[in-house]
Amino acid sequence: MRSEDLFDESKKAYARLINAHSSEIIYTYNASYAFNMLAQVLVRSGELQAGDTVLVAIHEHHANIVPWQILQDY
Repeated sequence: MRSEDLFDESKKAYARLINAHSSEIIYTYNASYAFNMLAQVLVRSGELQAGDTVLVAIHEHHANIVPWQILQDY
């Protein structure tokens, strides 16, 4: 129970830091997984649609470039 409490408290702390609700905070395995999840959620929710432009800085890590390149084909 203590580890679950710490888990919940950490989400609340991050939420306060970025002015969000703790239910909006998720932990993922790594950056690659997180960026892939983000890209898919934005498409499936309709927030990102065909014809939209996603700007990615040239110095971004590979994990933040590939998911957006994959979406170009949809």
